[in-house]
Amino acid sequence: MLSGNVSSAFLQVLIDYLEEFAPQLLQQPNGDLRHSPYKTQLLMPVNYWQQVLSFSAEQLNLPTLGLVLGQRFKISQLGPLGYVLQSCTRLDEAILRLQKYERLINDINHMQLESDAKSETVALVWGAEHGRPGTLVDECAISTLIKVTRDIIGMPASPLSVEFINPTPVDTSPYETFFGCPVLFNQARSRVIFPKQWLDLPLRQSDAVLQQLLADQVDQLMAQLPKESQLIEVVRRHIANAGASAEGHVSQLAKQLAMTERTLHRRLDALGTSYRQIREDTLGHLAEEYLRDHRLTLTEITQMLGFSEQSAFSRAFKSWRGISPLAWRQQASTR
Repeated sequence: MLSGNVSSAFLQVLIDYLEEFAPQLLQQPNGDLRHSPYKTQLLMPVNYWQQVLSFSAEQLNLPTLGLVLGQRFKISQLGPLGYVLQSCTRLDEAILRLQKYERLINDINHMQLESDAKSETVALVWGAEHGRPGTLVDECAISTLIKVTRDIIGMPASPLSVEFINPTPVDTSPYETFFGCPVLFNQARSRVIFPKQWLDLPLRQSDAVLQQLLADQVDQLMAQLPKESQLIEVVRRHIANAGASAEGHVSQLAKQLAMTERTLHRRLDALGTSYRQIREDTLGHLAEEYLRDHRLTLTEITQMLGFSEQSAFSRAFKSWRGISPLAWRQQASTR
C-alpha cells in the first residue's frame, strides 16, 4: 500500500471549494471534513487525501477536480513556507528552497531538477519509485505548482509541456487550457518542462531579510518531521534505475559510494532496514505500476525491470506479493 504524507493545506482548499459549491459533500464516509483531525496538522496521510478527493470527484461527477483545486490554491495557505518561497529573489532560488523543504508538501516521490543543455530546457520530474498517488492527487499537486509559480513571478507564464504518468482522460482540453501548452499522459514519469531562462525570472515580492527570518521558522517545522535517511533514498533510486540487472547489485552501489559492501550493509542495518528489503519494496512498487498498464506485456515488464527472463520475474513477484504477475494484473483490473 502507498505510504507517505502531503500538506494539509490541500485539504483546506477542498473544504473551501465544497463549502461554496457542494456543502452537502463536506460530510463524507470518513467524517465531516470541517472537523478532520488533519486540518490542524502540518501533514495528512496520502491515503486519506486520496479517499476524500476520490469521493468528492465521484459525487460531483468532476474527474478534473484535482486540476480545479490546484487553480484555487493560494501560496499563503502554505504558511511560513509559502512566504519563504515568494520572498526569494529569483525563481531558481525558490525551486531550491522548495526542494529543501519539500517534505512539508510531499514526502512520497521527491522532485528532481533536470537540465538539458542542448535544448536549453529545465524539467521538474517526479518518478514512481515509492508508488503512485493517483490521477487526482498528481493533478492537484502539479496544477498547484504552476498556479503558485505564476503568482510569485507575477505573470501567466506557460511551460513548454506537461507530462503525467497517469492515464489519458476522456477530455484533455481543460488541461491544455490551464497549462497553456501540450499535455501528455501515460508517460514514464511526471514532468513539467520549461525554458532554462525561467530560472532567472525575478519574483515580485522578493525580500532577502524576510526570507531568512521565515526560513528559521520553516526549519523548526522541518525539525518536527520524522528523520529521513538520505542513504535509503540513494539506495531506492539506484535500484529503480538499475532494476534486477547486475548493475543493481549492492556491490555496484557500494563502489559508487566509495565504501565496502559490509559498511553499506551496516549503515542500512542501523537505519532498521536492509538492501534486500529496499530492493524488494522498490521493484515490487515498480512492477505493480507496470502491470496496471495493459499495453505492456509481461515480457516487456520483465525487460524493463532488468530480469534476465520472464520466469525469474514471475518467481520474484510471487515471493513479494504471494500471487503471479498475471493474477495480480487480473485482480487489479477487477478492483
